[in-house]
Amino acid sequence: MVFIGKNRLVVGALAIIFVWWAYKLLTQAYRGIFQKKCLHLVHIGGGLRFSTSRPPHTGKQAVIFGIFFTIIGIFCLIAVMFIIIFLYI
Repeated sequence: MVFIGKNRLVVGALAIIFVWWAYKLLTQAYRGIFQKKCLHLVHIGGGLRFSTSRPPHTGKQAVIFGIFFTIIGIFCLIAVMFIIIFLYI
């Protein structure tokens, strides 16, 4: 944590990555909860992406995954908040 606290470029990059993940998760969460259709989440080598090759979640399953994506997205935003706090301490 000392290295991250000293290197603002690394901290800024981490914050941008978490904001991007939160954006991707929350947009799919919106689609799942309100439009009843969201894509499958795929974890690849430290990154998050949504699979378009699999059929999308629909109906009640999409709402459940939408709530799940919302929770993960909120945790990403909390992580950004902590990263910014460490940036200025």
